[in-house]
Amino acid sequence: MRIENLRVEERPDRRRIAADVVWETAERDPQTLYFETPYPFAADLQPSADTFLLASLPFAMWRGERRIFVDGSLCTRFQEGLQAIMLIYAQWFQRCLPLSIEPAGGYVPTRPRAARRTASFLSGGVDGLAVLRSNRLTYPRDHAESVGDCILLFGANDVEVTAAGPAPDRLKAFHALEGRLQGLARAENFHLIPIYTNTRLLSGDYACWTSVGFGAANVAVAHALARRFSKVLFASDGNGVNPVPGASHPLLDQHFSTAAVHVQHEHVSFTRMDKLRLLASWPAALELMQPCHYVKVPPAGQINCGRCEKCIRTMLGLIALVKLAEASAFPDDDVTPAMVQSIPVHNQLKAELLEQLIGPLGSAGRDDLVGAIRRRLRAFRTRQRYGRFKLQRVRRWLNR
Repeated sequence: MRIENLRVEERPDRRRIAADVVWETAERDPQTLYFETPYPFAADLQPSADTFLLASLPFAMWRGERRIFVDGSLCTRFQEGLQAIMLIYAQWFQRCLPLSIEPAGGYVPTRPRAARRTASFLSGGVDGLAVLRSNRLTYPRDHAESVGDCILLFGANDVEVTAAGPAPDRLKAFHALEGRLQGLARAENFHLIPIYTNTRLLSGDYACWTSVGFGAANVAVAHALARRFSKVLFASDGNGVNPVPGASHPLLDQHFSTAAVHVQHEHVSFTRMDKLRLLASWPAALELMQPCHYVKVPPAGQINCGRCEKCIRTMLGLIALVKLAEASAFPDDDVTPAMVQSIPVHNQLKAELLEQLIGPLGSAGRDDLVGAIRRRLRAFRTRQRYGRFKLQRVRRWLNR
């Protein structure tokens, strides 16, 4: 892979930084990777080679590229971090082999801004809101660890940006979300920075994005904003201290740091229920939280669909906390066993997040929902065992 022609493209009200990504081994067409944001934040957005290298690395490994040449210099701190990232990916996924990283300008130390400043990622979902809430409860606003900027990404979901450009209905929904979060920014005294990107187009498929891609691809933009902050908080997935391997992980995310911007995996020990408990006493979160998968954009005026796996799982947690009736962000005040039975459970992470709800719902007297969750988990584990059995049979046949 070659990452070339790093550049700035000025527009009337915003700045775009871009680079050309040319695949050398994988049979894929050249792509232009970009990040853009409106002014006044655009003044701090710079075409950092660290940004484009980090955003591209997981996809290059997943697709079998043998090297990445980048037209620029990389941070010296990155030299060790990138090796750690590649070894972790290789340990988790057989298809991810370490590759050669070749910066044209070598490795040069980057420097943090003179005054420390902290940012975080915020999408309206439970994880990002929990990071902001705990930060506000922990640090006074004038403290360097207090979140001063929140990054809101458009283009991280596969339906938002296509090769032809942003999907109009998704862009409209994003602007509605941005409007809601701007209200929160005023109330909580932080700057909301909307970032538009097409990093998701590098992944090619959902498995790549969730296994190795989204953590590095999302965090990458922080290095392009090194003039604005020196630290960025990236929320955990809420699976506690022993999360399954994936694109964001406490073992992995710290290595996304440079000498200029430190990346901190936040809430390592928190479960999803811990995060909901933190948000349950915050009226603003109950009014605007948006965990929805947005498989389809909800009707106008409705924040969440209330029917996808993430919506139902979040609603179950709020039922356990006796808070769903107060959560105007959701269209319903209850969840039925049939709704639980309708949600997909395709991997171990989803199963473990659902299993977290059994104890709290049982304590809340919702045995009907506990029973539905147990049936859903039994079906998932039966499929798991059958899948392992089939794999063992194939291996025995191949070894005859």
